[in-house]
Amino acid sequence: MISAYTQDLQHKKDELALQYLPAVKAMAFRLKERLPSSVDYMDLSAIGTEELIKLARRYDESLNDSFWGYAKKRVYGAMLDYLRSLDIVSRSSRKLIKAIDYAVEEYRAIHDEEPSDEELAEILNESVEKIHEARIASSIYTVMPLHDQLQVGDEGASLANIERE
Repeated sequence: MISAYTQDLQHKKDELALQYLPAVKAMAFRLKERLPSSVDYMDLSAIGTEELIKLARRYDESLNDSFWGYAKKRVYGAMLDYLRSLDIVSRSSRKLIKAIDYAVEEYRAIHDEEPSDEELAEILNESVEKIHEARIASSIYTVMPLHDQLQVGDEGASLANIERE
């Protein structure tokens, strides 16, 4: 049984989260402006709101001066984590894919043909296996339907899930 004091405290913390909800929505909107149209503003806003509620419920005024100062980086980080979860290609693979694309364009400009994986490996000082894997990952990713690329886990972000965390 939850005591009246605990209920009042939880209500105050929820009010604190509601107070900063417009800031979370503005943060999601600014982040969305720099992203492809396939990323939904509402998803970013929901992730940020979920994190804001979690943070408000854990917030201790005696340890922090400002709630928003405490929460801002964590909310933004939660949005970035969500975006990373959508990306099936790792950062290092994406960097290699960009290097391969650049090397292919340079090679084509000089030789008027596409380089082999062996030639790319030599140009980029990488193993042939890494070049081959990166090219396969790149081709699969570009052929994969958009809804599969952006598939999010089946876990719902219900209030019960938020409260458990």
